[in-house]
Amino acid sequence: MGHYILFFTSCLVFAFVPGPAMLYTISRTVAEGKGAGFRVVVGIFCGSQVHVIIAAIGAASLLLTSPVLFNILRFAGGGYFLYLGLRKLYHIWVEGAGVGRKASVRPSSFKESLLVEVLNPKSSLFYLAFIPQFLPQEAAHPVLMLFVIGTIANFIMSLGDALIVLISSIIKKHLLGVGNYERHGQLAVAIIFLVLGGVVIFG
Repeated sequence: MGHYILFFTSCLVFAFVPGPAMLYTISRTVAEGKGAGFRVVVGIFCGSQVHVIIAAIGAASLLLTSPVLFNILRFAGGGYFLYLGLRKLYHIWVEGAGVGRKASVRPSSFKESLLVEVLNPKSSLFYLAFIPQFLPQEAAHPVLMLFVIGTIANFIMSLGDALIVLISSIIKKHLLGVGNYERHGQLAVAIIFLVLGGVVIFG
């Protein structure tokens, strides 16, 4: 029983540890609303499932033994963050110049969040280090069991992300007012993307 309590407690703790996914979720929710935030949560969940599968079959261990592969993924992820940040700044400039119309919720919320998570090699290392600790010694099918454990952990952490969306939405509604919060939120998203890109590449 204590083993399961430790597992669920650990998942909840990791769910609320600030990181790229949390910052991304908050910024998109504040900028584009609760609907976009929930699409981000689903995208991050699907991206994390890719890392769960990689960790379950043991392929994530390659990242520990191959610095070149790890760096390739790291630069790809950081480069994608920088691209998103620069593209966001461009859209803000275009909207400010009156060249185009602003869309309150972009359909790329899911796709972007999926790629943001998939291109983070540290997620694979996290699941590789985390889920084997809770693998029963008597497990007849360890790969399948690791997948199940990882999926449950991912689901619990996604519930934490969903709660963050709700909290961010409430803060946006009651504390930020109804002025230019969308434009300010878009600018915050761009800055966060650029900062995260630098952290991923140089961190």
